[in-house]
Amino acid sequence: MLDIGSFYLASLAILDLFWSGITQIWKGWSQMKMAKNLTVLNLTGYYYLQKTPNLSAHANLERLVLIECRNLVKIDKSIGQLKCLVSLDVRYCLELSRLPGELGELEALKELLLDSTPIKNIPEIQGMKNLRIISAHRCNEIAQLPLSIGGLASLEYLYLSGYLSLERLPDSIGKLKSLIEFDISRSGIKELPHSLQTIEKPEAIRGEFNCC
Repeated sequence: MLDIGSFYLASLAILDLFWSGITQIWKGWSQMKMAKNLTVLNLTGYYYLQKTPNLSAHANLERLVLIECRNLVKIDKSIGQLKCLVSLDVRYCLELSRLPGELGELEALKELLLDSTPIKNIPEIQGMKNLRIISAHRCNEIAQLPLSIGGLASLEYLYLSGYLSLERLPDSIGKLKSLIEFDISRSGIKELPHSLQTIEKPEAIRGEFNCC
């Protein structure tokens, strides 16, 4: 069993528990509250994780990696307090069906990576003023996108391929003036909203549109 009791946690910046075998009741979680300068937390492949711990003590956290946490069912709402978070990666979390609404409060967030995770919702995201990338390939359970997506003035890359339940896009998507690449290939989209014709740089949008 991993013991971090002897570590000087106050100076810890990166904690990589990639494919570790520690359990949900690991005592180290309580000790981790001392890691005030933590910037990267990598829990890739953490099989036993069902809910993320309270992360409010890690105000400086910039990257939270939860790739292939196959039993993860809940992200603690304390994630809304991570005002420095720039990247959230929950790809291939096969039991994660919802994202906390507090996620929409993360103004520093630049990338939201959701590929092959069966989430049913993307919360209202108007607070994510610096979001540049939403990658949601094969998130087949999502039936609609939030209207607030049109307020993401910095969004450059939007990947929605394989959204088999998604049949239409909100009209507000035409407000994405910074969009460079947009992919809805192999999705259920039947018709593109009229507002897409108002995008200032339509020639810069790269993507496959199998919507007919």
